Amino acid sequence: MKSKFKIIGGAGLVLCLFMLCNVLIFLDFLNKGKVNDEDAFYILGLAILDTYLIYEIVRNFNIITLEQESIKFKHIFLRTEKVYDFNELDGFVDEDQSSSGGVYNVLYIEKNGKRIKKISSFYYSNYKEIKQFLNNKLNYLGLK
Repeated sequence: MKSKFKIIGGAGLVLCLFMLCNVLIFLDFLNKGKVNDEDAFYILGLAILDTYLIYEIVRNFNIITLEQESIKFKHIFLRTEKVYDFNELDGFVDEDQSSSGGVYNVLYIEKNGKRIKKISSFYYSNYKEIKQFLNNKLNYLGLK
């Protein structure tokens, strides 16, 4: 089974905000030709938001592939890949996180007592199926 991103949800929202910030910065430079103090503050704010959005993309945009004996995380843009055998993992914990858009369930996969990967219902439309599959393969370590 493979994960599916929420196009009208977390993943789509982050990508749209990222593109909007870049378009606004570009249009501001085209229209003004020079930058005054007020523009610099506006551009700095958009650049900070842009940096945060890049951080979110790098941290959370993985294609998750669930197989009989393993789980694979492949980053959608960086193309990096990491495979974990279920027998080398401790299990998973989950927690509810809130944002202005509502409450989202987040699952953390643990190995050697540390959280190594995050799967959020904010980004994946088939989150419930992923969680159910992992519930059959890994130990549920509780709600944190």
